[in-house]
Amino acid sequence: EWDGFKASLTKQCGSLAEAWDAIDPTHTGVLTSHDFQTAIVRKLCICRAPEARRLASHACANGVKVTWRDIGISPEEWSAHLAKKRAQKSVGTATTAYGAGFAPNPRSSTPTTRSAPLHAKQQDDILGSASFSTGDIGSRPPALAMRPSSRGRSLS
Repeated sequence: EWDGFKASLTKQCGSLAEAWDAIDPTHTGVLTSHDFQTAIVRKLCICRAPEARRLASHACANGVKVTWRDIGISPEEWSAHLAKKRAQKSVGTATTAYGAGFAPNPRSSTPTTRSAPLHAKQQDDILGSASFSTGDIGSRPPALAMRPSSRGRSLS
C-alpha cells in the first residue's frame, strides 16, 4: 500500500518533493498525523480516510509527526528541490522588481511577455513623444487616419 501511495503522489505531483509542498501548506517540513491525513484525503484526493489513517501510521516514525523524510524524500533530493524553488522565485522577483519587458519562463527558452499593465512612462517610451492632431493626418497612425470621425466630420 505504501509503495502505491508514493507512486500516486509522484504521478499526481511530478515528484515526491512537489507532493510534499502540496501537502505542507505552511512549508515547515513537519505535519501532525491528522494534518497529513487531511491533506492526502481532501487536498490531493488520493485515498479515503481509513487508508489515510493507515498511511499516516506507517509514515509517522515517532507516532506524532510526519516529515518529508518519512514519505521517502532523501536529503539530497529535498536540497535540490529547495534550490530549484529559490531559483524560480528569484527570477520572478527580479522581473517584478526591475519591470523588465520580457520575463524568462523557467520551463522554456522562449521569452514571454508580462501581463502587467504598462505605466504611463513606459507607454510614452513605446509611443515616443508624437502627438496626433486632427489637422495633421500624416503623423497619425494609418488605422486612425482612415477611420471617420465619430461626429460625422472628415478628419482632414
